[in-house]
Amino acid sequence: MPYFPLQDNQCYYEVHGAGESILYLHGWNGNMSGFKQNLMPYLTDRYQCITVDFPGFGRSEPTDPSFEALSDGIEKLLDQLRIQAVTLLGFCMGGVVALDYALRRQERIKKLILVETYADFPIFLMPLLSNRFGRRLFEFGVNHPLGIRLVKRYLLLRDFLYREDFFKAFQMVDPKSSLKYVRMFWEYAKKSDHYERMKDLDLKTLLIMGEQTNGFVKRSILRIQKTLPDSRLEVLQSAGHFPIEENSLGLAQSLKQFLE
Repeated sequence: MPYFPLQDNQCYYEVHGAGESILYLHGWNGNMSGFKQNLMPYLTDRYQCITVDFPGFGRSEPTDPSFEALSDGIEKLLDQLRIQAVTLLGFCMGGVVALDYALRRQERIKKLILVETYADFPIFLMPLLSNRFGRRLFEFGVNHPLGIRLVKRYLLLRDFLYREDFFKAFQMVDPKSSLKYVRMFWEYAKKSDHYERMKDLDLKTLLIMGEQTNGFVKRSILRIQKTLPDSRLEVLQSAGHFPIEENSLGLAQSLKQFLE
């Protein structure tokens, strides 16, 4: 199986299709499977689709993540595949990683696509920062019947998430790995004014949000749009925070129009 080095561990990746390269970075508590099953079939006839599992998710070994390490891993993967420049597609947390890598290595990015991405730390994740209660709260949200009901209704939002296959994948995530990413993003958000850094980003950028996404994501994406010099926003109908699963055809059409 194909892996690339990240810190002292190995990260799993796959390559499908042929053509210009698109690198997909998944969201928090996810892995490459949603992209592979729902979106990639619309793209591989024209594009080479590269997918990865972040450390601690999917088939990748856990580690102590940092934005510096993830950017270094992306760099090593592109070098390993002998790709000079790539279109970077990030969803949710993966969009934050994509944005950070673009700010570090703009010359290796052809175009940037950010789906349901935010640059501020989500306030509703604050309780998970507690070393004492964070893990208990996470396990309550994915294992206890009341916790599951609250997560589905107030955080995940859309009816499709009541599908057992989707939520079971969410339940399989290791809480320890998951909470490391929450703390990583918290430290990153405190570090500097990332909106100010975006002003120097000279990349053609597509921003996508679901019509029925939550208010936090809406506010952050609208602020990113105002900040990035060469960006445009598309609001995807019949979708909330998970457009790859909720409206994969509409999302694929938006991506193809942007990439052509």
